[in-house]
Amino acid sequence: MKPRKFLKNSLLAVAGLTSLAILNPQIAAATTLVKLSLNQANLEDTSIRIAEICPEFACNPEEVFFANNVNTPIITLLNNTDFTITGFRLKLLDNQDAIFEQTSSELFSNVTLLNNGTETLFTGGVLPINTAATFIIDSGANKVAFSASLNGTPVSVPEPDSVVGIFITLAALGGSSILKNKLEGSIAN
Repeated sequence: MKPRKFLKNSLLAVAGLTSLAILNPQIAAATTLVKLSLNQANLEDTSIRIAEICPEFACNPEEVFFANNVNTPIITLLNNTDFTITGFRLKLLDNQDAIFEQTSSELFSNVTLLNNGTETLFTGGVLPINTAATFIIDSGANKVAFSASLNGTPVSVPEPDSVVGIFITLAALGGSSILKNKLEGSIAN
């Protein structure tokens, strides 16, 4: 093919694709790449709004809550539940041309992308009670909506030593009185 004819065909192809993109903007629309980071929040910082997880979002592990970052790319959540949070799962809602990209966390050591980048799983760390985590969800000028759920383990309340001691003492007294009654019964016979 002659260089001149090749150049002419290339220019016609570019012009055709450009006109298609102008007439049908969905062809030119690119997938929204959502940057996501989850880190420890500084509760002393008065410039951030801190939302309590319970009841504003979820009070139990595996409860699902919904959010979008149209105006709030930064969400800071205080763990005011009665369990230690051991992970978060965020899922972009269906019918969005968006995927998570550049996910990171200083709080959770394992960050896994699932379902072709539409889900992010944070594990390998803990968010204790009365501490907070800040999500930064950056999708540029595009609005994205997602659901989120959290994993957690209940905080067990240890038995005080004094209560355990009382139970052991009562068991010993009960055992000795049973033994004493058996011995008195055998002597009487």
